[in-house]
Amino acid sequence: MFNDDAVEVSKLLNLTLTHRGAMPMCGIPYHAAKNYLKRLLDYGKKVAVCEQFLDPNEKSKLAKREVTQVYTPATVVDDEYLDSLSSSFVAAINVEKRGVHIAWSDISTGEFYIRTIPLEKDFSRLDSLLYEISPKEILVPDDIYFSNKEFRNVIDSASSIVSKLPTWYFSLKEGRKQTEKQFSSNALRILELDEKDPILTSIGALLCYLNDTAKAELPQLRGIERIGDESFMFLNSATIRNLEILTSLTEGGQRYSLFSTINRTLTPGGGRFLKWALVHPLVDISKILKRQEWVERFFNNTEELEKMRQELKETSDLERLGVKVGMKRATPRDLVAISESTATFIDMVESRNEYLSVIDDDSDYDWNALIDFSTECLKAINKECTNINNEGTIINDGYDEELDSLRSLSNGGSKELDEYLDKIKAETGITTLKCGENRIIGCYLEVSKGQLDKVPPTFIRRQTLVGGERFSTAELNAIQDRILNSKEDAAKRERRIYSSFVEKAYSLRSDIERMGKVISLLDFYCFLAYLSKECNWVKPTLKEIGELEIKEGRHPVVEANTER
Repeated sequence: MFNDDAVEVSKLLNLTLTHRGAMPMCGIPYHAAKNYLKRLLDYGKKVAVCEQFLDPNEKSKLAKREVTQVYTPATVVDDEYLDSLSSSFVAAINVEKRGVHIAWSDISTGEFYIRTIPLEKDFSRLDSLLYEISPKEILVPDDIYFSNKEFRNVIDSASSIVSKLPTWYFSLKEGRKQTEKQFSSNALRILELDEKDPILTSIGALLCYLNDTAKAELPQLRGIERIGDESFMFLNSATIRNLEILTSLTEGGQRYSLFSTINRTLTPGGGRFLKWALVHPLVDISKILKRQEWVERFFNNTEELEKMRQELKETSDLERLGVKVGMKRATPRDLVAISESTATFIDMVESRNEYLSVIDDDSDYDWNALIDFSTECLKAINKECTNINNEGTIINDGYDEELDSLRSLSNGGSKELDEYLDKIKAETGITTLKCGENRIIGCYLEVSKGQLDKVPPTFIRRQTLVGGERFSTAELNAIQDRILNSKEDAAKRERRIYSSFVEKAYSLRSDIERMGKVISLLDFYCFLAYLSKECNWVKPTLKEIGELEIKEGRHPVVEANTER
C-alpha cells in the first residue's frame, strides 16, 4: 500500500510504515493476506486487490497491474470473511415521487429481493426495512443523499457502509440494460416488470455495483423475488427491537434474544433461514399449515428426527459453496466439502424423495451427475489442500498414473534410474557399474578400471578418475531431461486434472445450490420439531376469525432463563 492508504492501514493493522523517497509505504505477506483483509473488512473498509500481469515476450518492460477483485464487507463470498448464521446483503435505494425503491442481494447465497414502499417525509418504513434486513452496505444516489436531510439521517443511522454513487447508476436505461444482461433478453417479461418500473433503477445500480466489485460472473443471481406487504407481516424496527427478536435491549448483543435462545439449527443455512423467518412472519395460512405438517412429521417420529439431525451435522454450507463454484473461487477443500455433503444428502433422502418437496419447486431432479462427480472428486482431491497454488498437494497419489510417474521423476527419478542401471548391467556385464550425478556433468555411469574393456561404443566418456571412468549415454541423457522437466510437467498435469473438476462443478452449480436449499429447510423443520419436544411446545390451531387465545403461555426467553 502506498501514500495515504499506507498511512491509514499502518495504523489500523499496526504495520511498520516505511518510505521510498517521499512516498509512504507498508505491506503484508501475500500468504497471510486473508487475515489482514478480514481485519480491514471488520473496520468497514473496501480493499482493491491488484495483481501483476507480464507478457513473457515483454520482460524488459514494466509489468502491468490490474484490479482483479474488490473486497467489501457485503460482497465477499469466502468463509473466512462471512458470518455463517447471517446474510450478507448489499442494498441499493432510490427515491422518487412514486415511492422508495429498494433492491438487495446476498451474492454469497444468490438471494435477490426487491420492494417498493410508500414515500414518507421521515422515511420511517425505510428505517424499519433497513433494520430488518441489516445490509452490510447501502448504495444511494449521491444527489439525493446530499439534498435530502431526512433520507440521509435514516441511511447514516443504519450500521452499514454507505456508498454514494453517481446518479447514472440509478437510471432506468441502466436498470433495463443490467437486468437483461444478468437474467436474459426477455428478463422483464419473466420477472413481470414493466420497462418503466422505477424499481429497475435500484436493480440496475445493484447489479452494476456487484459486477464492478466481484470482477467475475455472478451465475448465482438467477431470479428476483418481489417482497410485498401481502407476503409477510410487516414488523417495524421498533417492534423488532422491543420484542428483542434478534438482539437484546439490555445486553446489546444476541444473548437473551429470541433468536439465540431458541436456535438449535445445525447448519449455517438453517440458522440463516430461522433468522429470516423470525422477522418475516408468514400471513398465508396455507404456507403456515405446510410448515406445521413438516414439523409434525418429525415431531411424531423420534427415530427419523434423530437420524436426520445426525446427518445434518455432517453437511457443509452448500448454498454458499455453490456460489463460490459459480464464481470459480472454490478451493480444493471446498470441492471435497461439496462431495462429502452430497454423499450425506443422498443417504438422507434415499427412498424419501418427498423431502425434496420442502422447496416450492415442481421440477424433477436427477442427482446422478452430482453423485458421479462427488465420488470421483473424493478419490482425486486431497481434502487437506486449501490453496490451488500448493503444487503437488492438490491431487492424491495413486489417482492418475501419468501424474504419479511425473512426480516420481521430479523426486529424483530414482526408480527409473535404478531400472536403467539394471538393464545396462545386464547388457554389458559390467557388474561394478554405478549411477551418480554431479553439478558439472549431470547424471553419469561410473565404470571401474578393471572393467573398462567391457564399455560399449555407445558410452560417451565424460570424466577420468584415478580408479575409473565416468560416461553418459543418449538414453541416460533423455532420462535426465525428463527428470529436469518432470516437476513442471507434473504441475501442469495436476492443474489440468483439477481444472476438469472445477469445470464439472461449475456445470453442476445449480444442483449444488438447490441441494443446499433443501438441507437448510430440512434443518429448519427438524429444529422446530426438536425444540417442541425439548420445551414441551404444542401445535397451535389456526382459524381465520381474527381472534387470539393463549392458555398458560410462556415466553421462550423468560422460560429459558428462569431458575427453577
